[in-house]
Amino acid sequence: MTKLMTVLFSLFLASCEGFKTNVLANIESNAVGVAADSERGRRSSNVSADVDWFLNQHEELKKNSFDGKFGVWDNPIGWWEAWYLRAYIDMYEGSKDVRVLRKLNELLKIVEAGNDLKSGHVDEMIGKVVPGWGNTYQGAYGVNGGLRHSDHTLNGLYMYPMAAFARIVKEDSELKNEFDADADRYLLLVENIFDAFAPYTQSAGTYPDGTEGEFHTYPEYYYETYDGRQEYYGTLEKPLNLTLIPAEAYAEAYRAGGKQKFATHAQRVANYVWWNMHYESTNGVTWLYWHYWPAAPAGYYKYMEDLSHGARMIQFTTTMHRSGIQSPWSERGRLQYLANTFKYSLMNSSSTLVWRMNDPSAAQVENHNVYICADWLSLTPYDKDSGSSILTWCNGILKYAHFSKKTYSPIFASFFRYKQ
Repeated sequence: MTKLMTVLFSLFLASCEGFKTNVLANIESNAVGVAADSERGRRSSNVSADVDWFLNQHEELKKNSFDGKFGVWDNPIGWWEAWYLRAYIDMYEGSKDVRVLRKLNELLKIVEAGNDLKSGHVDEMIGKVVPGWGNTYQGAYGVNGGLRHSDHTLNGLYMYPMAAFARIVKEDSELKNEFDADADRYLLLVENIFDAFAPYTQSAGTYPDGTEGEFHTYPEYYYETYDGRQEYYGTLEKPLNLTLIPAEAYAEAYRAGGKQKFATHAQRVANYVWWNMHYESTNGVTWLYWHYWPAAPAGYYKYMEDLSHGARMIQFTTTMHRSGIQSPWSERGRLQYLANTFKYSLMNSSSTLVWRMNDPSAAQVENHNVYICADWLSLTPYDKDSGSSILTWCNGILKYAHFSKKTYSPIFASFFRYKQ
């Protein structure tokens, strides 16, 4: 499963253009939207050209990657689609332009309508509908593989933009008339998934400071072929990044709806993450490293975390810091340590990256994959040490590789949000 996800993520290709203004359903909501547009236009006039460019990609993206793709037997696996959905959150946070939120909502409605609760498609091993977006693509479910199921991690990819959308709406009274009903539906769907997968959340125990930890496990009936042999992974602790993806969505859901169960779970995952961290130092500068899969079964090499999967750690920890949920990541200094990880462990020089942290033999990242550095930019607000910033390094990496930020709109959106 993990190998397939890595391959799929690295094969992102997009060519998106065209934009058509969304027409609101009735005169009343249109009047609200025009007023909101006018106010936000005044606040973000200096970035309007960038927003216009981003919105010009919407119709082609919607046609190629969303229309007709959901509610089918094999829903999209999510890495590509979620990457783009997250970009709308970044563009909105950087601009506060309500047009971005409207376009995101168009896509979220398509995703929501394709949920298994609406389509009625079932999990083939347990014979009933499980909330989420099931598919057979992982090929590892069932004794002989290839059976359909709804996966907690892949659901998390779609839950995050839904929860973030809801949080944005709930925190801004100007948006509620137009979007509140949609936000409530998205939060309910996130809660349905949270409850359905509670049996696959396991305690990590109590740590020396008295805090508790939690992680997610693979579902029952999950098998993986490794090194030519079939291994049963059912109920085994997942690699770190696979727990962090849905946990980040639950942290956003807490901010949006205030449900304590979301906060408690996100807090315990944050504790679990912290107690899997290791300190390192370079020239007196402290940074952190961690293993991709702390609970790797016997015979499975315990890799250091890599650039791509490590970005999930960055997204989770920065979201946790902003959430207000008390955790080890409430301390800004620890996010500076993670920024240092990028600059002192993953950087080879001012122009090249390596794949695995704290691994002198790690292969260099090829030019067509250097865009992954943009997924670390959420650390920018916390990166205040005396050296060059992570934003400066990432700009240099892309320039050296002759890689345009407009190659993929999610890269453009990430730089747009964090350069402000």
